Amino acid sequence: MSLTLRSTLSPNIVNELRGGLTAFYGFSRFGANSSNGPQTFEDMGGYALQFGSGLGLTNWYTQLTPSWRQAPTYSIEDSIIWQRGTHSLSFGGSFLHSSATEYAQQMVPSIQLGMSTTLDPAVGIFTATNFPGTSSASCRTPVTCMPHLRGA
Repeated sequence: MSLTLRSTLSPNIVNELRGGLTAFYGFSRFGANSSNGPQTFEDMGGYALQFGSGLGLTNWYTQLTPSWRQAPTYSIEDSIIWQRGTHSLSFGGSFLHSSATEYAQQMVPSIQLGMSTTLDPAVGIFTATNFPGTSSASCRTPVTCMPHLRGA
């Protein structure tokens, strides 16, 4: 929203006062309670069950910590224009105040599901030394698959 007040102070002097407001009415919300609130986790006993990255599965919920933001901006400007013959002189000033606030909330506690790769005795054989021409990153792939293969 913006407003302008232009006043003729004399035949040669005009004053212009402008002001504006943006986002002064409240928050912009992402992840409203109706679509991602605690009630959406009731079928899991009020917990967000998360699958570990090694499982290759996607979590069933889109967001556990929705956030909302507020970024109001206020401005005011004043200028005076002085006209003399074919010449004019304009001067003035402006003020701008802007701020931003973010709020986020974890909706429910989470439980991480995954497989342990540290307790498997076969983990030690998957090294770049035992498999020449491979990188240590490619050797980690079988390590994350081993618990699934052996049924742990």
